[in-house]
Amino acid sequence: MGSAAIEVLPEPLPTAGFVPYGATTTEVVGESLLRDRGTSLADMAGHIAAGGHLVRVVVVELAATGDYVPHIRCSWQPELGYRPIAMRRHEGSRSWSDFRALRRALVGLGYTGPVVVYPEGHPRLACLGIGTPD
Repeated sequence: MGSAAIEVLPEPLPTAGFVPYGATTTEVVGESLLRDRGTSLADMAGHIAAGGHLVRVVVVELAATGDYVPHIRCSWQPELGYRPIAMRRHEGSRSWSDFRALRRALVGLGYTGPVVVYPEGHPRLACLGIGTPD
């Protein structure tokens, strides 16, 4: 049997009307990736290893589930204010069902300061620039 060369032609990716994962139909293509959805645990660990630190932590207690969603203020990007912690980049907020486990995770990131907990919908959250978790 002889070996015949097979030619593979590149197929162009769709461009017109293509909406990336996570974007709504009213967003410009790629806009959802530019929108900040949180700081991933891996990114935080990298910044902390480079000398950064967590400045403050505010936790939102979700009414429906009782889970805790932390929002952090970072020394490496103070202009962004409070940002939720995400498991991976461009994902929604990470939540903890056990407050002690959340506290251990924060201590593991080097944060030993106070943790303020507000119930979901508290007016102070809006003053801090913290919206509803995704």
